[in-house]
Amino acid sequence: MNPQGRRRSATLVCLGLILASSCSSSASSKAREPQGSGRVVEVAQLPAEHRELLKAYGAGGATWEAARERALADPALAQFLVENLWLETVRAYRSLGGVQAGRAQRALERAREELARFGGAAAPTVAAALELGDELSAELAADVLAQIGRPGLAAVSELLKNPTARARQRAAMALGRMPHGAREEPQLREALVLASRDPDWTVRTQVARTLGARGARDLESAPWRLALEASLADADPLVAQAAAESLVQLDDPAAIPALIDALERASRSGETAVFGAAQAALVRLSGAPEQPSVEAWRAVWRAYLTRQKNR
Repeated sequence: MNPQGRRRSATLVCLGLILASSCSSSASSKAREPQGSGRVVEVAQLPAEHRELLKAYGAGGATWEAARERALADPALAQFLVENLWLETVRAYRSLGGVQAGRAQRALERAREELARFGGAAAPTVAAALELGDELSAELAADVLAQIGRPGLAAVSELLKNPTARARQRAAMALGRMPHGAREEPQLREALVLASRDPDWTVRTQVARTLGARGARDLESAPWRLALEASLADADPLVAQAAAESLVQLDDPAAIPALIDALERASRSGETAVFGAAQAALVRLSGAPEQPSVEAWRAVWRAYLTRQKNR
């Protein structure tokens, strides 16, 4: 099965863990068979190892701790459990406004914590919701992936190459919430810079926001700044606006000349939203009050350079 097929099956497999919560809530005795068949069966028809794993989750405590360790050591059991943990997460989240909201909240918190424990093993299943899920599932997946952290970065960044623009946009959104990748960060940054030239404007807009968010968490701002400066000249005003706003996050005054150029372009084209975003960014990065003209901003920049030189 190709990788996309594996991701697709991951969203369909067993509902057994939800059931295990006789364990967490009243549940049907139906479940889907393991390994992506999608066929609904009685829980009793699942393999014994899977049934015992579900019972252990319901029991909690030391019983569950031992069962989790066994699952972590067995890729097939780990995948079975991860898929069910994700389904439990979605089910609990959708139940938060119901009559058993407290129980749903506890189930949600527990399932999310368990997915985070599985780390990289859980990431492909959760990331699949960015490609295949509805908006609610995608938002939830982004939050869970942020909780998984660095082990999930590879699975999410792979979606930046997905043929569907929606999946690429959601992947960029999730990456904006995820932590710094340490040694992986330069490679991830390169992938985002490439995505900043995506043919779809919604992807480029989200990538601009993510470049600002991730760049603000990095020790060096220059590579992120250069990418955002290029996006200031994007043909779509929403992309340029997002780039101006993201440059504020980097807090790098070296972006001021590019922002002045963007201000000038926006003034000539009548793009008021871009003009406003560039003006606001210039005020924040320079510390100067709002200026009446492009030339006045250029004078501010010259004065800044003079002060830096005389220090």
